[in-house]
Amino acid sequence: DWNNSPAVAYDYGRNVAVLGGSHGCFLCPTAIGQLDLATGVLRFHVGLGTGTVNGIAVDPNTHIAVTTSEDDFSVEFYDLVKGTLRQVVLPGATSQLYSGGAVAVDPVHRLFLVGQEFSSTAPSGSSIHVFDEKGNLVESLNGFDLPASPAYMALNPSRRMGYVIVTPDL
Repeated sequence: DWNNSPAVAYDYGRNVAVLGGSHGCFLCPTAIGQLDLATGVLRFHVGLGTGTVNGIAVDPNTHIAVTTSEDDFSVEFYDLVKGTLRQVVLPGATSQLYSGGAVAVDPVHRLFLVGQEFSSTAPSGSSIHVFDEKGNLVESLNGFDLPASPAYMALNPSRRMGYVIVTPDL
């Protein structure tokens, strides 16, 4: 049952929809599913995070999926082929205030970018944290003003640039 803000990513390397969701209750586990779009077969298992799945992305070359979860301010790494799992707390995060939001993938450089509305690595503003596919922090980019809802990020990996929706100054 993924009735609370389900998140979807597409693994075009395997023609699989990757689904993340939860019941939306505090500290309830997330669920991760794989829907084979050719056969209609759905497989799912309990995820590593707790609370709502805020963001999801999948690398279609390596079949690594990454989610962010609300209650435990963490990032979850799933190898969809091998079935291995890893959970990493966002750098400097100590509470739900520092939960990650949207996730974007750079399949060329095998990196995942995680938006964070309230930075846990800067005194103010928002951050985007860059992780490799093993869950290692590569760098934290600070000084953004991301909105409360997950800000979708669009990447152009070949030019090593990206775009993100930010809160306008009023």
